[in-house]
Amino acid sequence: MRNICTLLLIFIGSFQLHAQIKSFKVTYSFDTDMSASFISGSEAVIASNAVAGGTKVGVVGLTTVSDQKVLRSEIIKNNNTNYINTFVRMNIKPKPGYTLVIRSVTANQSSSITNSLVLFRIGTTKNQIVPNNTKLGESLPNTVLKSTFSKNIFSPAVEASQTIGQDSATVWLCARGGDNDIYDWHLNSVEIQGDYIQTGTEPSATVVLTTTNKQKLRFGIDAERLWYWQTGTFGNTLANLGVKELQSAFVRVAIDCAYEREEGVKKPELYNKILDMMTAMKTANPAIKFFASPRPLDEAYTDAERQSIWGGPKAPWAPVPAWIMTHVENGTTIENGQTIKKWKIGTIYVDKLTRYYADYLNFMYSKGFTIDYMDVTNEKNEITATHCKYIYDNLPGMLNPGVPMPQLIAFSAWSYEQSTNALTAFTPSQLGSFAIASAHNTGDDGTPAAFVAQANAIGKEPWNTELHEWVGIQSQEEIVNSKAFFEAMKGGFVGLCSWLFYGPKEGKDHTMIWSGVTNGTSVVEKSTKYEIFKKVVNNANGGNYREVTSNSSGLLTAGFVKDTVLTVWALNSTSFTMPNVTFTFQDTKVSTTSIEVTEWQNALPRSGVVTPLTTAQSTGFSYTLDPASLYCFKIALKRDVVIVAGIEDKQKFQPLTLYPNPVSHKLTVQFPDFTPIGAQYTILNSNGRMVQKGKLFSSAVEVEGLAPGLYLIQVSDRLGNAYMSRFVKQ
Repeated sequence: MRNICTLLLIFIGSFQLHAQIKSFKVTYSFDTDMSASFISGSEAVIASNAVAGGTKVGVVGLTTVSDQKVLRSEIIKNNNTNYINTFVRMNIKPKPGYTLVIRSVTANQSSSITNSLVLFRIGTTKNQIVPNNTKLGESLPNTVLKSTFSKNIFSPAVEASQTIGQDSATVWLCARGGDNDIYDWHLNSVEIQGDYIQTGTEPSATVVLTTTNKQKLRFGIDAERLWYWQTGTFGNTLANLGVKELQSAFVRVAIDCAYEREEGVKKPELYNKILDMMTAMKTANPAIKFFASPRPLDEAYTDAERQSIWGGPKAPWAPVPAWIMTHVENGTTIENGQTIKKWKIGTIYVDKLTRYYADYLNFMYSKGFTIDYMDVTNEKNEITATHCKYIYDNLPGMLNPGVPMPQLIAFSAWSYEQSTNALTAFTPSQLGSFAIASAHNTGDDGTPAAFVAQANAIGKEPWNTELHEWVGIQSQEEIVNSKAFFEAMKGGFVGLCSWLFYGPKEGKDHTMIWSGVTNGTSVVEKSTKYEIFKKVVNNANGGNYREVTSNSSGLLTAGFVKDTVLTVWALNSTSFTMPNVTFTFQDTKVSTTSIEVTEWQNALPRSGVVTPLTTAQSTGFSYTLDPASLYCFKIALKRDVVIVAGIEDKQKFQPLTLYPNPVSHKLTVQFPDFTPIGAQYTILNSNGRMVQKGKLFSSAVEVEGLAPGLYLIQVSDRLGNAYMSRFVKQ
């Protein structure tokens, strides 16, 4: 399970021999017999006939139900999904010379009765060992077996489904009911998909740790939905986990439509839970910042009110009350046999919208809270650049004395593509109306890189204010799906906010902290997502993204640097071991005396396992990466001493963040807090001679005219603060 580190003894060039990972697909259709048919992979995989049985199974046979060919198993008074009382079992085995792993099992099935106690499980083990039905990764939790045919998917852990040599991977299904239920379990088909590879040709890779620092970083958590927040002492525990143990920069909080659902009728008590949460956050971390985002209109109504007012089970999607964004009827539709009213946007009263936001900011300030960032809208594109400009121009005049104007965030649209398109609508005169360009990836269209490029083009910090796709309850899912987070950072985001940070124990697949009540006692568990995110945040918040490259499509790499700590991340998303992956240093400031390695994989604790790596050389090291595993290499950097023309100074100047570095055209200059517009800058060459000077009117400095070489940029603002960092002109 653990890795054996080897010395980097030889130089490995850019050419690597990569094994070809191929896929197989096997289907049991139960048309005429219990055999399997191959869609792909028959050259490397053997699939045995399915076997059905169990101590609580009566008649078993092939039949037709609702025009579907099925394997029918009579379930007799079985109240346990233990894979013994009832089961269908299938063995998948590699042919000699191959290794295989099952990635997913899809069962299309139904029950002859409707009963909430009629449940099923899917599991995988090796060599027909009965699955442990309480072990995630080896068995699906109890799931309702519907009376209509439906497909259910299970993704097993690698250690429960990878086989080599004479071993087989066994797929199990079982079903149960109530103590006295007798019913038929109908299995229409089982589809098994996986990967295989020739044994001994496992893929490896080369990773390069560059010296290129990129965007500044700010990480926060999403607490706009407090369905599982608990007040009092336990709330303090939740807050400590969110902003103290995890060193978040900001917390996303809700602007609640229910506070003023009807114009002029305000219900301050509806903010009590939110205020309790914010108080706990501020107590846990006095420096925490708050990011306000409008919550959906639908949540301001009861079920009965939705039916009576909106003519259906839901109100129209809107982030603000209906007296601000009006709706008009737009026909009807039929859903589940019910006639539902349809709605379209009527009028948006931007003056009322601005007053609504001002009332919120004034109210929060009266309770002792300053809002640092605020969404102009939330996944509603009808609020446009024109509205944003009006809010920016008029909101300050509506704020009570002392209430600060937050930085406005636009537009937090539903997808990267929608957010990119929204930014292109701003005219030059409107660009000053917001500070941060934001996107969600709720939808799949668009890419992080395209959105970031558009935000950078108009001089705005790119944020993802609601990160989706990093999901999972089983550790392996959480580890492999961390790809969504690391790809967002590689794409260039400066700010990133989790989504649904607090949720029920093993209930919401986005949540990082699982909280709930068991037998009257409040309980909390840290997910694997939380432990990974904490490791990133606590070593990188306020630092920079560092470019780390890999020549393997199955190995995702990323880097973060803050002060004298460099963390390098490697995600082996394949189902196979990557032996002796080469990590090469370009940074001469790397200290190789001790590197801390943290590994996450399904069989390890959620917090990961930390081991020291003490055999790295000055040029790099090699490390074997387990399948479906994530690694963090925490590396110390030697403190940078600036020496120019014989002058050494460690104390006088504060550091700047410069990127790209090396640079060819425009150098982006980022300060610890804000850009001091109008500040004087000076660029010195390696001999200490001034080669360029000017004033900062944006965060970009044009350096195309400089000769290639090492330079130092110094900046002095009107408050007497001095900043300095070096860069390379290429």
